[in-house]
Amino acid sequence: MPLKSGKSKKVLTYNIREMMRSESFAQDKSPAKKRAMATAAAYSSARKAGGKFSKKRKKR
Repeated sequence: MPLKSGKSKKVLTYNIREMMRSESFAQDKSPAKKRAMATAAAYSSARKAGGKFSKKRKKR
């Protein structure tokens, strides 16, 4: 499951979809938790590629 590097919306969508389809990614997690983890990982890789995405703020 190699992820593409890049910061475009198309690359983000591809990376999230690849992680959601993978059987080894977050095996025993609920679908909502799995989606949140995939989204966070995709945005993290986009930030490393030079994308200007802010981190999600925690609610208090």
